[in-house]
Amino acid sequence: MDAADGTVLAPLTGPTALLTGDAAEHDVVLLGVTDGRLTIARHELVGGTERWRTPLEGLRVPRGPDGPRVHADAAVVAVEDRTGVVLDARDGRELGRWESDRAGRGAQSVQVVSHPGVGFGVWSSRAVGRWHAPDGTPVPSSRASRWRQRWTTAARRTWCW
Repeated sequence: MDAADGTVLAPLTGPTALLTGDAAEHDVVLLGVTDGRLTIARHELVGGTERWRTPLEGLRVPRGPDGPRVHADAAVVAVEDRTGVVLDARDGRELGRWESDRAGRGAQSVQVVSHPGVGFGVWSSRAVGRWHAPDGTPVPSSRASRWRQRWTTAARRTWCW
């Protein structure tokens, strides 16, 4: 839409039922339900061209207000729910999938923090987390402790939970 007068410049062909979204650089990432399945897609903000679309097979379709959250930056797109999924922001390729350590009603969502160019951290509970390289490969624990000390503070400023 045009910010000045609200005119539709280009319609987005997103999911049938939109759940949530986030901005990634000069684009928008939309999570929704299409044909009964969760789907996430990245679109140019100007023009609406779809850059990529990824079906999220095996993830629950939320019923009610406790649905997944999406965070995006230049490096990764994170879907945070009982099952957390991290995608490459450039092409939508799945880098990894993690389950929350707490199951059942009121289960805590998997939490993800990203530091573009360095990697991302995934917490399956408030106390258990692991750093990963930009390609999704787990970082050895000796290197991860140095990463945790240097980048957790910066990451929390970006994505807090």
